[in-house]
Amino acid sequence: MCQSKVQDPAADCARRCTELTQVLTDAGLVDRYVIMIHPILVGPGLRLFPASGPYRRLTLVDSTITTTGVVIGMYEPAELTA
Repeated sequence: MCQSKVQDPAADCARRCTELTQVLTDAGLVDRYVIMIHPILVGPGLRLFPASGPYRRLTLVDSTITTTGVVIGMYEPAELTA
């Protein structure tokens, strides 16, 4: 019997959430993104959207800045115009 041991549960969760976001976006199943930008630098991190692949334009529909400086942006996929 084989058992997998996760070395870093937080990193594993972040990786899986990023993968899920990409799969749902590719399938056109995301109607709104809530992106929180924290005023800290922690290194390279994981990409929410892949560097390769189709370009997607988002429209800012609302934003808030918290008292701690966190920027919360709500975005929806922009409608494609011909």
